[in-house]
Amino acid sequence: MLKRPGDRVSLVVGDAMGHGPESAVAMIQLRTAVRTLATLDIPPAELIRRLDALACDTPGASFATCMYAEWDPGRRTCTLVGAGHPPPLLRGPDGRTAPVALTGPGLPLGLGTGSYEATVLTLDEPALLVLYSDGLVESRDADIDQEIVRLARALDSSAAESAAAGEQDPLQSLCRRLLSTPSAAAAADDRTLLLAELTPQNG
Repeated sequence: MLKRPGDRVSLVVGDAMGHGPESAVAMIQLRTAVRTLATLDIPPAELIRRLDALACDTPGASFATCMYAEWDPGRRTCTLVGAGHPPPLLRGPDGRTAPVALTGPGLPLGLGTGSYEATVLTLDEPALLVLYSDGLVESRDADIDQEIVRLARALDSSAAESAAAGEQDPLQSLCRRLLSTPSAAAAADDRTLLLAELTPQNG
């Protein structure tokens, strides 16, 4: 979680192509860049455009993907910008989880396209936002859209089990349950999961 000017906070999950030292270094550099850019009062789409330009000059960063979210509890808005990354999941007050329909998925970082669109959600009631890496949904043996839906259904089931068990830390429990859920995704790939409760301010 990254603090932005005002009461806003930013959340980001990313993934670099490959598993070698160059990819690891590239992710560290991109993560540092995101933290620096998050301190600036610039729109999320512009932030990702600048990150794309930086990735062009960073060895190993080409084709890195990310999903960036900015939550403004005062305005009750969640702004999402994707760069070739799987869409986030949103669990609303009705207890059902679904993928967010993004305005534009965006191309991976480091291609120099500079074309990124923001998706703005207005949330008048508390919701659960889920960001994740493609290691949880990408597989050679299954359609990625089906795997994203499977992950959403697994979240619903895990939330119900967690509530029934009366667990004191439901988010940690959900992460543990989801990361251990069998899937068609390759077990060798990195699996990252970020859950955030978005609570609008009253008044």
